[in-house]
Amino acid sequence: MFTKVTEQSSLHERLDEKPIGDLLREMNEEDQKVALAVKEAIPQIEKLVEKLVPRMKQGGRIFYMGAGTSGRLGVLDASEIPPTFGMPNTVVVGLIAGGDVALRNPVEKAEDDPEKSWQELQERNINTLDTVVGIAASGTTPYVIGALKHAKEFLEDGNKVRAYVFFRGRSILFKEQGEVLLLRFANDLEEYGKVE
Repeated sequence: MFTKVTEQSSLHERLDEKPIGDLLREMNEEDQKVALAVKEAIPQIEKLVEKLVPRMKQGGRIFYMGAGTSGRLGVLDASEIPPTFGMPNTVVVGLIAGGDVALRNPVEKAEDDPEKSWQELQERNINTLDTVVGIAASGTTPYVIGALKHAKEFLEDGNKVRAYVFFRGRSILFKEQGEVLLLRFANDLEEYGKVE
């Protein structure tokens, strides 16, 4: 059974009663988990990059798809590409459920629309050189899953758009399915496997 990380009790309860030093140490401990998860995923990330670079050299783009905090992080990462690497802001594009207003304000129900993400990709003329990256802490966000499912269907119609999905968790699986590559961060993938 798939466990939604975002709907579980926190490992750190009663924050308002803790000394500031304890809070800072616990936040730092949580931050360290990210580096360890990335370290474990380096071989899978390497394979992803090896597939991305040739397409990008031919004009392909990366689209990050997310909602809430996950979407904000995707937009933030995409926003750093031009100043950090000198690339145009059209090469790596962050899309968030609810649009730009959702960067600073909650847009209720925006993440629940699995069709909107694909519509937004079509408005940007998604093509066979592009890569779709879904970012979802829970692994079940309809906005993100919708983009990936439509990208897969687009592929099955003879096109070759690529779809990738990143989830939060400890274990990592890498699986290639035709031309659709799924790089997953999740503890239990059985339920998620239903969308493949």
